[in-house]
Amino acid sequence: MFIAPEEYIAIGIRFLGEQKYGEGLAKIFKDPQFKKLRSDVAVEE
Repeated sequence: MFIAPEEYIAIGIRFLGEQKYGEGLAKIFKDPQFKKLRSDVAVEE
C-alpha cells in the first residue's frame, strides 16, 4: 500500500508532536546533505 508523502509527514507530526517534528525538520534543513531539499522547499500559506 502506497502512502502519499504528505500523509507520511502528517503521521510523523502526529507521532512526535509539532514541536519535536519541527525541531527535527530544522536540523535536516541545516544538514549540508539536504541542501537541495532546502532550496526546493517553499512554504506558502
